[in-house]
Amino acid sequence: MKPIHFIFIICIIAMVNTANGQMNSSPQYFPDSETAVKKASSDLFEVINTMEDFNFGINPKELQKASVGTMIQNFELNFKTLLKADIETSISRMADKPKNQLFPLIFDKRVITVVELRKEEKGWLIAGFSSQGIADELNTIIESIRSFDKTAIRKYEVQNLNTNIYVVKTDNKSLIFSNYKNVFSFKEPVESAKIVSVLQEDARKFQKEFGKILEKEKLVY
Repeated sequence: MKPIHFIFIICIIAMVNTANGQMNSSPQYFPDSETAVKKASSDLFEVINTMEDFNFGINPKELQKASVGTMIQNFELNFKTLLKADIETSISRMADKPKNQLFPLIFDKRVITVVELRKEEKGWLIAGFSSQGIADELNTIIESIRSFDKTAIRKYEVQNLNTNIYVVKTDNKSLIFSNYKNVFSFKEPVESAKIVSVLQEDARKFQKEFGKILEKEKLVY
């Protein structure tokens, strides 16, 4: 069976907890991100072992031994800002506030899955797990920069264009990665102005075709 998409994992965890009499109608908040990640990892481990008919694409033994990587801030690129931006505008200036925070689980220098958390006033909330595609993207970037050690990473989801941009700060420099339409590759960094130019051109095409629909509803991937 093909690996199940991780967007459903949080629902499956809830189903398992319900079966075990653990379901609570109120969201469960945690005092810190470390506790929340451990809980998410523990629940996922239980789900994998409970639902053996599903292929989650994760080795449970590796999951148990995985370490938590550096937090990745996850943003959404503002589509309207992208349309109007100068190509020299930095990626960070086109982003809204962080959507959530991503915590890679790493085993043998490889990301095996990514826990998504949200920081709210009451504490940390488990939002779910990123798709396996996100883990694959991060692993390709790891191969390029050789390590996530001493790095700071920001991920930007580009509205309506179905792509991600990663800005990696390492050795006092910022590297930008994307594989948008295979014009770029996660195997090597790209200049900011170049990627903004390409994205903006397609954003304008999208706006021309779907602009009236966008006025009534938000189209995202």
